[in-house]
Amino acid sequence: MAPTKQELPRQVATMCTKRSLANVKRGFSEQKWADAKGWASSPGPGTASTVPARKQKPDPTVAKANKCLASRFYQLKTGHCLTGQYLAWTTRRPDATCWWCQYSIQTWEHLFKNYSAVLGHDSLSTSGRPSWM
Repeated sequence: MAPTKQELPRQVATMCTKRSLANVKRGFSEQKWADAKGWASSPGPGTASTVPARKQKPDPTVAKANKCLASRFYQLKTGHCLTGQYLAWTTRRPDATCWWCQYSIQTWEHLFKNYSAVLGHDSLSTSGRPSWM
């Protein structure tokens, strides 16, 4: 049965207010991100802002180095270098002993303190760390 002249505007009005599921989901997502942005930019209790300022800048020497050398540097700095300790933690080795001298735990500190001449790093600082760390 065809709609009457009075029912036609009502049907058009309800069709215009209907939204697809994707459109509704997009509206919720936009509202969620607007709320999150407002929360992150608002000052926290006793602080200027809840989002920390970016103060760290990459070391220019490392940034100019080739990718292989830079990745090894950052592996050493974060503790994810290929040492016995890390490989045992990732379960790729059964234990963390040093594979050269059978010391109980092979860490980057152990390698740099005991094998610095072999690795080509003779200058250690007073704290036992290489000068670049």
